[in-house]
Amino acid sequence: MPHLYNVCWTYFTDTLSTGYLVLGSITGGPSYNRTKVYALPIETAAGNTTIHTTPEKSFFFNNFLEQPMAIDVDYARKQLYIYNRYSATLQKLNFYPENGFQNDIAIPLHQGLSRSNVKIALDWISNNIYWTDPAFRWIALQSLNTYGHYRILVYDNVERPTGIAVDPTHKLVAFISFRYCTI
Repeated sequence: MPHLYNVCWTYFTDTLSTGYLVLGSITGGPSYNRTKVYALPIETAAGNTTIHTTPEKSFFFNNFLEQPMAIDVDYARKQLYIYNRYSATLQKLNFYPENGFQNDIAIPLHQGLSRSNVKIALDWISNNIYWTDPAFRWIALQSLNTYGHYRILVYDNVERPTGIAVDPTHKLVAFISFRYCTI
């Protein structure tokens, strides 16, 4: 039975009425695991939103050395961002589900994260990526324009931050810490 590890909605505007719901899951058994990323088309018309489950757009990470455990999408720039737990890196891939996924190579954006339950969130307006790192007990930010340079935003009074969301329109970042929820 697949284990769902992350859900990500793509960005919508008043002029954009289609997009994708992106899901990640781990399938397999004790001796063989592989990660599958699904992109389900979403369409909004006359105030009703439909999620199309067919045709399925997906791709696999068959290599055990690739374990994406958090995902986010920049639909306008056609980029998929992942946290790879095995290599402890933030990576990006091209995101073209409407044309079928290619055998793309993940480009490392940041190395040296812990191998804990890291979660990511994308600010598509400022082109920044945020992440929580429960092992290091911090929340960090990196510009996607300058790879490798990051800034730790929150490190005091944070105990195992395990979830993050960004509202770029209102310039808000919300995260969940083990003991309490903070906005």
